[in-house]
Amino acid sequence: MGDAEPRSSRLPWAALAFACAAALACWNPLAAPLGLPVGIAAAAIGWWAFARRRGTRGVALAAALLGGAAAVAAGGVLAATSARLAAGEPPGEAVVAPRSPAEVKGLLDAAAARTRPARTRAARQLEATGARPDRAADGGPSDGDLEAE
Repeated sequence: MGDAEPRSSRLPWAALAFACAAALACWNPLAAPLGLPVGIAAAAIGWWAFARRRGTRGVALAAALLGGAAAVAAGGVLAATSARLAAGEPPGEAVVAPRSPAEVKGLLDAAAARTRPARTRAARQLEATGARPDRAADGGPSDGDLEAE
């Protein structure tokens, strides 16, 4: 028996598409966790297609190599990011500045004052239906709830 003709398959092209996706995701610390398994899978499928002569061997080899390179790069990005975070706070200014307890209390009090008329109106409508509200007339916790806390 001679060499068998390679079977026509779209598997190498699918592996190459996944390898390209992994290559696009491998450089970003937020996307690298997705790029790592996709790159490994693309490399494995590409190598399997190359070894089994499924479809175009050049495409399968390209998928295997690109997927492998993307997986290695994503692993390096994840390792570097975790090492940098383990060493301490990342350099630079915080993206979101935390608020002090006094500032949070002031914001909540302002929101309560702004919504008090609507909550009072809703409580009156609820009482008019004959239901017994579990809340005070202004919509806040009842006096019994405050004593329990």
